[in-house]
Amino acid sequence: MVDFQSLLDWQREDENRAVKIELGSYGNPEYVNVFVWDHKLVTGQTVYESVDEIDLKARKKASLERTLKQLQNLELEDTSI
Repeated sequence: MVDFQSLLDWQREDENRAVKIELGSYGNPEYVNVFVWDHKLVTGQTVYESVDEIDLKARKKASLERTLKQLQNLELEDTSI
């Protein structure tokens, strides 16, 4: 079960944060989807139970590291031409 109060508290800690909650879907009234987003970090993640799962800075860092690696691979390809 998702701790909605902790999500509300998490969102209120920073004006750059948002929480999107979807309840129920066609054929599945038990469906719950929670997605958190930080506008400053420009990243988000799905939450399954509580705010303890949220680590947007780590996700952003991993994303930037992947992008850097892709750019470095492009540079290697350019020098081999």
